[in-house]
Formats: sequence, C-alpha cells, structure tokens
Amino acid sequence: MRDEWWSVGVVLALCWAGCSAPPRAGAVEQPPSRPADGEVSLSRPPPVPPAAGPASRVDLDRLAEAFAAIGYEPPPGTHLLAAREVSGAHPGFDWFSLGDTGFVGSQDRYWPASTVKLITAVAALQTMARLGQSGAARISFVDDDGPYFGTVRQLAFEAVRVSSNAAYNRTVLVTGFDELNDQILPAWGLHHTVLQRRYTRPPGVTELSLRHSPPMRWTEGEARGAIPARVGTGRHPECPNEGNCTTLFELLEVLRRVVLHFELPPAERFELRDADADALRMAMLTSRSRMALGAEAAFGEVVVYNKTGTVPGDDRLDHGLVVQLETGRRFLLALALPYNTTDNSDAQELARQTLIALGER
Repeated sequence: MRDEWWSVGVVLALCWAGCSAPPRAGAVEQPPSRPADGEVSLSRPPPVPPAAGPASRVDLDRLAEAFAAIGYEPPPGTHLLAAREVSGAHPGFDWFSLGDTGFVGSQDRYWPASTVKLITAVAALQTMARLGQSGAARISFVDDDGPYFGTVRQLAFEAVRVSSNAAYNRTVLVTGFDELNDQILPAWGLHHTVLQRRYTRPPGVTELSLRHSPPMRWTEGEARGAIPARVGTGRHPECPNEGNCTTLFELLEVLRRVVLHFELPPAERFELRDADADALRMAMLTSRSRMALGAEAAFGEVVVYNKTGTVPGDDRLDHGLVVQLETGRRFLLALALPYNTTDNSDAQELARQTLIALGER
C-alpha cells in the first residue's frame, strides 16, 4: 500500500505553490424544503452496487444484528453504510448497510450538505484534464460570488479541505450544469446523484441554482484557452426544488476511487492527473472529521480520509475511508444523522460501534 503519509509534504507543495487568496465566504448552504407527510416521494428505486469492481457482497442485516447483540441502538433516523476491504481483491469491498439506508436516495430523508463537494471537485479537475490541462491551470471569471483568478486545483482543494461554499459553487460552474448532471455523473455510474443547488446566496442574488456558467479563460504554462458561457437546461424531477440528491453508496464510491486512485485498475480511475488526485487525498486527510475519534476508539491509531457535511437544524453527516495502521486493514463508512436530536458524540459512537462490528473476523 502506498505510504499514507508520503503525499502530505508533496501535496502541500503542489497545492499551495501559486495558490491565490481563497474565495470569500458566503452564507451557509440552504437545503430545499422537504415534502410534507404523505406527499409522494420522487426518489428513484434504490441502486444496487455493481457485481464486479468495488462490490463483492452486500449485507443489509449484519449491522442491525451486531448492534442488537451488544444492546446498542443507533439514534432514530440514522442512515448508515459501511464496507470492509476484501483480502486479495484489487481492492474490493464487502458492503454492510443498516437496512436499506445506505442505498436509498436522500430525497425527503436527509440533506447531503457538503458531502457532495468532493464529487464536484473531482468533476472540475476532470474537466481540465479533458482540455489537456492539470488542476494547476489558472482560470479567471466573474460569477455571483465575485471575480476569481486562481488555479482549479485550489478551488477543488478548498471545496473539500475547508468546505468553502464559494469554491464548491465554482467547481460546478467550471464543469457546467448539464455537463455534470447529464454526462459526467451518469458516466461515473452515479445514476442516483443530481447536483443543482448553490450553497451561497450573496446580497442581491435570488437564484439558488448553478445553471449559469460564465465565460472563462484559462492558462497553464504557454497553453491558454477559453470556456464559453453555458446555460444548463436539463430537468431532474426526481430531485425536486433544484436540490442536491445522492445516496451514501454513491458518495462512498467517489471517495473510494479518489483515495485509492493509485491502486485501482485504469477502468475504475477518474480522469485525474496524479498531482490532482494527491491534492484531493490531502484535502480529505487534513479536513475535520466526525468519525476519527470513534475510529481511534475502535482500532487505536488510524488514518482517516473523509468529508463531512452539516446544516444546523437539518442533518450532520460524514463519509470516509479509515486505515487501521496496526493491521493495514481499510474500511469505508458513511453516516447521516438528524441534527436536532443528535450531537457529534453520537456520530463518534456510531462510527466506533460500526467499525468494531466490521473489524471482527
């Protein structure tokens, strides 16, 4: 396994060299209103993990049975998905969901909040790769959050590392609304993920969607080019109110492919330059975590790559890959808890109990 700490110094140099000031902070993200009781949900059918590649087995009962055996009850409203690496795979994982909560759409269940920022960060970096450039390309444009001139890698890093709302908005604008939702996400196999919602509303801005990408110019070394203005016209009624919708499985699938980028076969890799993949890994490695203390309580010394999400009054979330340093075993974990009836200690305990259950052979 590639040394988990080697990339720290490398990516610090890669990411901060030439990075300009961060985008100015905006208002907190705003989830759409949820359907009233009895209203018909527009969720798609629950997705099924692929039979090949990342999934080798799915178990919807083990976690509930393990929790019942020790008398632990997850907080009401918990959505939970975990996976354990399969020995000898490339790498592959066995998946364990609390009932079906790991595979149902987030619509009218929980708001995915900032967890989706990793997805849009990958998409923006892939957009530059398809132009023949790396995330070190400098891009300039003016959007509702103001003027921006800096690298695309900086936007991606800040969207994940410090969960900048303005940086998240801009990663979507770099990719383009329709390009993201109608081309990239389906091509990645994310058939239950739709990302439409702006996470800031600066003064004078009434539109919460990200359908309007301004004209952009980019430079990298001697190369230079332009990206024309684009207007997204795609409609996604399965994700109402111009919302953001996904599943815990699809969140973890993106994170898995980023963190394990250097180990995966080419067919499973995102179209990322190695330096860009390392920058995203570094962003997750150094971001704040809800699951780290629970993972340490379960396994001792660990390394955690993760991305959290929070909307006060709505939901608290986290998803990540945990490495148990003593054994080298790796686990994936995603959770969503109701904000008003839980706190961070509940998330830590849920992570601890889940990892203990999965760590048993």
